[in-house]
Amino acid sequence: MIRTLCGLFILIFLSSGCGLLKDKTYTLSQAEEKLVEFCAREGETAIATRRQGRTQWIYLPMEDPLFDFKLSPGHGHTKKKIPPLMLLSLEGQYTEGTFSFDYDTITDVIPPDPTDYGSAYTETYIKKRQLIYQALQETFFNLDDDEETRDSAPLFFVIVIADTSKGLATRSTVYFSDIRGYLTAAIPPDEYYLRERIEIIGDEEMIGNTTGEGLEFNDVAWPEFLAEQIKFRARFKFTQSDFPPESDPGQTIAGIAVNTLRFYPFKEYDRIVTTDIRAKNSKTYTKEDFVLLEEKPLWEKNASRMHVIRFSPTTMGIDTNLTSDKEEDSQNHSGLSWE
Repeated sequence: MIRTLCGLFILIFLSSGCGLLKDKTYTLSQAEEKLVEFCAREGETAIATRRQGRTQWIYLPMEDPLFDFKLSPGHGHTKKKIPPLMLLSLEGQYTEGTFSFDYDTITDVIPPDPTDYGSAYTETYIKKRQLIYQALQETFFNLDDDEETRDSAPLFFVIVIADTSKGLATRSTVYFSDIRGYLTAAIPPDEYYLRERIEIIGDEEMIGNTTGEGLEFNDVAWPEFLAEQIKFRARFKFTQSDFPPESDPGQTIAGIAVNTLRFYPFKEYDRIVTTDIRAKNSKTYTKEDFVLLEEKPLWEKNASRMHVIRFSPTTMGIDTNLTSDKEEDSQNHSGLSWE
């Protein structure tokens, strides 16, 4: 599923184009209306959208399945890969300026035999995802550049695509600047894949629900969003990376945290604590340690050598300075997961 997701983001990137800045701009209410109109006109798809605090929710119902099964790549020739460390569990939370991560790892574990098949998103689902991305380009990428709009424009988008016949859905949570950077080629697909949080959820309230009524919509909290992304990046590093960690998992997780947090305007933290629950020991990393743990990936190094074109932050916003500290939207908005 993970490799399939990476491929999905590449498909969306190729189909979305560069999203050139339009002459027409919109208020937030107009952008919401145009979003619904675009999906109805271009994709014959009825969606519902709702703003909760600084989070814009999009609910897209469909009667088709989300997933299908297919023969795995390399069927019959896949060799068993033994990871140096197996990550059994990882929990993360934020409290009073500290991001804490509790983990459990073991060594010398032989993974199960690879299966002959794997799950993949259906063509219908992929087209619906592409439609939402295109609709966002045509609407929220072109908001009015005035103080009132800047102060209330969404920081996050939550996109729910539901199979209303089964009550299953994908719920994607993404930071506005990330999706903007991805669709303007400032963030490559593989990196964007690690930033957009995608969950598979189930809810009886979604069965036959074409409007999203009765579902709970909440404002995304910065600490929760960041902690979940760090956990996902860590799991990817341990289980899917071509260069999994061979020792010191706590420092690996702390490094992932540092190199995730620096991309975002939320700065209300000064410590990262990792705890090995099996060995029952913890290590605290402070701002002095953060500098030593920083590591720029190749795509970021290449981006820093490119000519930077800056537009308004509420319009297209091409900006390769992904570590900007100038954004002032680091307010901790409270909210709970929609479960």
